[in-house]
Amino acid sequence: MTEEENLVSVIIPIYNAERTLEKCVNSVLNQDYKNIEVFLVDDGSTDESGEICESFVEKDDRVKVIHKQNGGVSSARNCALDEANGQYIFFADSDDYVAEDIFTQMLSAFEDYDLVICGYTMQYDTGERRERVLEPGNFENKREIAAYLAKYSHIGANALWNKLFLRRLISDRFDEDFSLGEDLKFVLQYLEKCERVRYINKPLYFYMYNGLTSLAYRYNPRMYLISRQSYDSIRQFVQLYYPEADMTMNKRVFITNAMIHSVKVVRHRDFKEKEKYRIIKEIMADSIWKTVFDGPLHGNKAEKLFEICVRCRLTWLFYIAMKVRAKTKKEVSYDK
Repeated sequence: MTEEENLVSVIIPIYNAERTLEKCVNSVLNQDYKNIEVFLVDDGSTDESGEICESFVEKDDRVKVIHKQNGGVSSARNCALDEANGQYIFFADSDDYVAEDIFTQMLSAFEDYDLVICGYTMQYDTGERRERVLEPGNFENKREIAAYLAKYSHIGANALWNKLFLRRLISDRFDEDFSLGEDLKFVLQYLEKCERVRYINKPLYFYMYNGLTSLAYRYNPRMYLISRQSYDSIRQFVQLYYPEADMTMNKRVFITNAMIHSVKVVRHRDFKEKEKYRIIKEIMADSIWKTVFDGPLHGNKAEKLFEICVRCRLTWLFYIAMKVRAKTKKEVSYDK
């Protein structure tokens, strides 16, 4: 197919992103692949983001701006999906940026596949960079796709922004009741319609991790539930198409995130001790752990301690361990 036939619709939801927006949008517009349309969805920003969006319209007729009342990232994406004309859909976050050849690389890999996934780089506010790149692979059926999810969901498999989607396979809208975890739900719904997926081992997306502002860093009362839902959704998908797959990595990621959430609870200055203990007790009593500890896990010492505490209902011991950990370690969750 020629470039003229392969229009890529790029969707960027925006909320108060005046500091990062120009770099993000410029990285998209400066692609060596020119046949794109860019939707900048201003989701009720209160800073200069709306004005910055309009300035791009004046410079480049490929840019389309949608101003709307604040409704969340899922609502913003849905608005753009309703207007998108491209055969392909790409989502980016307004604080990230992309390599100048991301669309050339991903389109050239598409052929007759239903989804193309690329590697990415985690760029921390400390200046540190970490590439997240796996071996290249073609997944030719649901079983192979499920195997990929079982092993690598913590390295971008469940993310939205390192994927190029076919518009004709997108029939589900984003769930606007979600504030976290909406990416995974959308991806799994899309994978249900896929037969063949390709992964290219090039870090073409740059994910900016700001520890002070990231939702993954701050305490959020729903974070445990989101992590639980992510684990369970992947588990159900994998069980459906590859029931004997090794889910060890997914289990370990879930345990780690549960412990991180527990540390944040213990650190929370507005919670009294009784409330902290109650929250952690509820986590440990969750029936989901029966699916996690249904066989040997071979985890690290912290994971083994957590398993013992859950199995033996030793909430007090885990609570003390988390208090000690909160004083001695800076917690960082698995990269999305």
